[in-house]
Amino acid sequence: MDPGDKHRDDTRWNVTAAQALSRCEARKQRGEIARAVLRNRSQFAFFITVLTAMIVLCSSSVVVLQFESRVADANIGNGWDAFWYSVVTVTTVGYGDFYPVTVGGRIAGMFIMFAGVGIIGALASILASLLVAPTSEESEAAAAATPAGLEAQLEQMRIELSSIRSMLEQRGPAPPS
Repeated sequence: MDPGDKHRDDTRWNVTAAQALSRCEARKQRGEIARAVLRNRSQFAFFITVLTAMIVLCSSSVVVLQFESRVADANIGNGWDAFWYSVVTVTTVGYGDFYPVTVGGRIAGMFIMFAGVGIIGALASILASLLVAPTSEESEAAAAATPAGLEAQLEQMRIELSSIRSMLEQRGPAPPS
């Protein structure tokens, strides 16, 4: 065995081990990212919704174009037309200037419609939560004021209860009914 072969084998093993280690680290980092996103999903809601919309738009454009480009009388003939059709369908506008004529294209169109309703609903809920949710200053003020307000009410109820007891003690025992 040539000493150079052993060196090449060692080098190959080192490179392979380094690649495996970097892949494990990358998987570990992806797992940490996924856990962070799931823990804080309300903070990532807009990003996730926009990312989902982009994935739906790009994949549906490709799928619709694949089905429609095989037919001679299709009016979706290039990538831009397919992307335009997907955007118009996802936003639930539906101009009607481009539409699929194949069964596969129409099934893809139904998927785009359902995904569009979900995406628009998710964006509407995010907007509503931004408009309705109290600011951090308001929520801190409410949290600080609530215990003091409750303490005052509780003290007032104790005083009333004490006065009711003293009135009952002054009346004496209740007559039998």
